Amino acid sequence: MAGGGFDFVDPPLQNDHDHASGPMEENDMYANVGDRIIIHGHRSGEPDRDGEILEVQGQSGAPPYLVRWGDSGHEAIFFPGSDATVQHFGSETTGGGPR
Repeated sequence: MAGGGFDFVDPPLQNDHDHASGPMEENDMYANVGDRIIIHGHRSGEPDRDGEILEVQGQSGAPPYLVRWGDSGHEAIFFPGSDATVQHFGSETTGGGPR
């Protein structure tokens, strides 16, 4: 620890052999414009939140995404966490993620 600050530790890496297509990032999420992103409620009875992906800013469909939220119409740049899933629409795909 330097000067009373915090030590930053890198997260553990996944095993490369877990993915047949090669090494993947910890968050394997990918999306296309027009897909729907769903944030699942954290507590019992808490509703899910969803939005339309307007723009994919990462490479090969990776985050971040410009999202228009369905409950408010607000548009924001969004970096999804582990509570998020993507519902894919249309025939165009980006990247090699699961369908």
